[in-house]
Amino acid sequence: MSLDETVPADSALLSTHAEAIRDTREEVNDLVAVINGQVASVTTIDTITAQTIAAGTQMIAIKFIDTDGTVTYLSGGTDGQQVIIKLMATRSVTIAHSAAKTSGDINLNGDGTDLSAVAYDMLHLVNVGGDPTIGILGYWAELSRKLWA
Repeated sequence: MSLDETVPADSALLSTHAEAIRDTREEVNDLVAVINGQVASVTTIDTITAQTIAAGTQMIAIKFIDTDGTVTYLSGGTDGQQVIIKLMATRSVTIAHSAAKTSGDINLNGDGTDLSAVAYDMLHLVNVGGDPTIGILGYWAELSRKLWA
């Protein structure tokens, strides 16, 4: 048996590609819709109320902070959920360290001191032990930080 290089014909091959591209595009669009709504979210925070930032329900939440103040607590959170906090230009925020590791506390790495963050600094946190279905908030542990100073 030998291969017939005329099969499939160019026109058949092109029509097959167009169908595959349409099918793939539809699947990618569905996946993006799920990711945007459930897996990840991006929020700009212009007011820190009661020294608290809401974690949200997405597994990865990016919080751009466009105000000055102190953050001592992240409300909400599910075990394994991640929050990335990034300060905007000319902002200064203190992220308060808590060794207690209870109900929304932020546990920073290092010598146990607060993080005095300035413009463009980033802090990456993960929730440990949170289960909102039974009212347990867990605490937030630092994964990493990027300081621009």
